[in-house]
Amino acid sequence: MRRGGFFLGHPMKRSTVIKSSSLPMRSPLALAILFWLLLDRLGAPGWAFGVLWTLVGLLVLIWLISLKTESAQDVPGFGEK
Repeated sequence: MRRGGFFLGHPMKRSTVIKSSSLPMRSPLALAILFWLLLDRLGAPGWAFGVLWTLVGLLVLIWLISLKTESAQDVPGFGEK
Protein backbone atom coordinates (compact mmCIF):
# COMPACT_ATOMS: atom_id res chain seq x y z
CA MET A 1 0.00 0.00 0.00
CA ARG A 2 1.41 3.36 -1.03
CA ARG A 3 1.02 6.53 0.98
CA GLY A 4 -0.18 9.59 -0.91
CA GLY A 5 1.96 12.68 -1.01
CA PHE A 6 1.33 16.33 -1.75
CA PHE A 7 2.12 15.96 -5.44
CA LEU A 8 -0.13 12.92 -5.89
CA GLY A 9 -3.24 14.93 -5.07
CA HIS A 10 -3.39 13.85 -1.43
CA PRO A 11 -2.39 16.29 1.31
CA MET A 12 0.67 15.41 3.35
CA LYS A 13 0.51 14.83 7.09
CA ARG A 14 1.01 18.14 8.94
CA SER A 15 4.19 18.30 11.01
CA THR A 16 4.49 20.30 14.22
CA VAL A 17 7.11 23.04 14.32
CA ILE A 18 8.10 25.91 16.63
CA LYS A 19 6.10 29.12 16.04
CA SER A 20 7.79 31.57 13.71
CA SER A 21 7.53 34.34 16.32
CA SER A 22 9.98 32.31 18.44
CA LEU A 23 12.51 31.95 15.59
CA PRO A 24 14.27 34.17 13.08
CA MET A 25 12.57 34.46 9.67
CA ARG A 26 13.21 31.54 7.32
CA SER A 27 12.44 33.35 4.08
CA PRO A 28 15.03 32.66 1.37
CA LEU A 29 14.94 36.34 0.35
CA ALA A 30 17.91 37.48 2.47
CA LEU A 31 20.02 34.53 1.30
CA ALA A 32 19.16 35.28 -2.35
CA ILE A 33 20.15 38.95 -1.99
CA LEU A 34 23.41 37.99 -0.26
CA PHE A 35 24.45 35.57 -3.02
CA TRP A 36 23.32 37.99 -5.76
CA LEU A 37 25.55 40.71 -4.27
CA LEU A 38 28.42 38.23 -3.96
CA LEU A 39 28.12 37.13 -7.59
CA ASP A 40 27.87 40.75 -8.71
CA ARG A 41 30.97 41.68 -6.70
CA LEU A 42 32.96 38.74 -8.12
CA GLY A 43 31.89 39.57 -11.69
CA ALA A 44 30.36 36.14 -12.23
CA PRO A 45 29.19 35.13 -15.72
CA GLY A 46 25.50 35.17 -16.65
CA TRP A 47 25.04 31.42 -16.26
CA ALA A 48 26.00 31.70 -12.57
CA PHE A 49 23.13 34.13 -12.03
CA GLY A 50 20.85 31.67 -13.82
CA VAL A 51 21.93 28.90 -11.46
CA LEU A 52 21.40 31.21 -8.48
CA TRP A 53 17.85 32.18 -9.49
CA THR A 54 16.98 28.54 -10.26
CA LEU A 55 18.09 27.55 -6.75
CA VAL A 56 16.24 30.53 -5.25
CA GLY A 57 13.09 29.46 -7.11
CA LEU A 58 13.38 25.95 -5.68
CA LEU A 59 13.97 27.34 -2.17
CA VAL A 60 10.90 29.58 -2.45
CA LEU A 61 8.80 26.62 -3.63
CA ILE A 62 10.00 24.50 -0.69
CA TRP A 63 9.36 27.40 1.70
CA LEU A 64 5.80 27.87 0.43
CA ILE A 65 5.06 24.15 0.68
CA SER A 66 6.42 24.07 4.24
CA LEU A 67 4.15 27.00 5.19
CA LYS A 68 1.19 24.95 3.99
CA THR A 69 2.17 21.63 5.58
CA GLU A 70 3.53 22.70 9.00
CA SER A 71 1.56 23.37 12.17
CA ALA A 72 3.03 26.00 14.52
CA GLN A 73 3.30 25.43 18.26
CA ASP A 74 4.64 27.69 21.04
CA VAL A 75 7.78 26.75 22.92
CA PRO A 76 6.92 25.98 26.56
CA GLY A 77 8.17 28.77 28.82
CA PHE A 78 8.96 31.18 25.96
CA GLY A 79 7.72 34.67 26.79
CA GLU A 80 6.33 33.74 30.20
CA LYS A 81 7.31 35.80 33.22
